Amino acid sequence: MLRIVQGHGSNIDERLILDGLYRYRHAVFVDYLGWTDLARKDKREFDPFDDEHTTHFAVVIDRRLVAYCRTRSTIYPHLLSDAYPQLLRGAKVPRGPHIAEWSRGTVLPDLRKEGIEAYSVAAQWLYLGVVEWAYASGYNQFSLQITPDVIPYLWDVGIEVDVLARETEFGGAKVVPLLLTISERTLSRMRSFFDVTLPPALMDQFSAPQIATSGRKEAG
Repeated sequence: MLRIVQGHGSNIDERLILDGLYRYRHAVFVDYLGWTDLARKDKREFDPFDDEHTTHFAVVIDRRLVAYCRTRSTIYPHLLSDAYPQLLRGAKVPRGPHIAEWSRGTVLPDLRKEGIEAYSVAAQWLYLGVVEWAYASGYNQFSLQITPDVIPYLWDVGIEVDVLARETEFGGAKVVPLLLTISERTLSRMRSFFDVTLPPALMDQFSAPQIATSGRKEAG
């Protein structure tokens, strides 16, 4: 099941979910991946970009949190603009009301398939949910920082990929900044490629007035 929480959460249930998400992030990024600069004594990993403008996505299977990511409009400060601009090597930060940053994406290590987590059921829920939500919300592009070996898997599901700068050694891995473009064709490809279907109630949420915007600019 995919759960979506906006900002700091609108009720006790969502705030409890957020607390679990921050603990999950600490377990994955600090304890498993060894990103010690993110370590906190309370075992909750969060940063200044976890505010009211951020949307959190969590996949829960059998009452277990198994996948997570967050998105944030690039009209606000975000990782690539304010934390890691050096990854662009002088290139311009992609910004605009139709561009969201996709960050902190991960699937539990024991659920990943060989080489890449792109095709586990957990990741399918996550990726399809984020793209469906983004397109319904007026976005048609994502900026993100990721390892280069993921790029072919993005192509496989119909996402257009622009490499913004050459790779940089970062956090013990090679990272490249990307700009992804999505469209109706992307959604059609992902829906046919993946083995999951988002429930109608969740799709209705994507179309709700409080989420939808008019910011999307169709790529030419």
